[in-house]
Amino acid sequence: MSDLSGQINDNLSALRDRVEQACERSGRSPSTVQLVAVTKYARAEWVKELVSLGQTLLGESRPQQLVERATTLSQEICWHLIGHLQRTKVRLVLPHARLIHSVDSRRLAERISHTAGELALRSKVLLEINISGEVSKDGFPVDQLREDWP
Repeated sequence: MSDLSGQINDNLSALRDRVEQACERSGRSPSTVQLVAVTKYARAEWVKELVSLGQTLLGESRPQQLVERATTLSQEICWHLIGHLQRTKVRLVLPHARLIHSVDSRRLAERISHTAGELALRSKVLLEINISGEVSKDGFPVDQLREDWP
């Protein structure tokens, strides 16, 4: 095992142990928790090593990077887009992202729905909600969310 492989294996094992301990403390089964390894700025060989260690649930924050990695790395990887998605990049991302974590507007949600229909895909999304009301934060304001989706 190379130094890189050993370090990644050690880090992943330590993280999985922490998740298991947190689950024990909360009375939750570890099988109900999914670890999404974020690959932002990670080298391709690091990502390949993670996959070889069984970590196939990966997150990427940059749409173009997600598409590039999804088309060049193993098909067994389940990709999550965790960063901001512009409406112009929806068609590019949908065939590769199993879950989009950052839907922050009705227009984006509608574009995803429409494009998924055109591509005969079923998209899964998480809505980003700005519960603090801070204008510097992204996400649906709570009042708008209630108005748009009563």
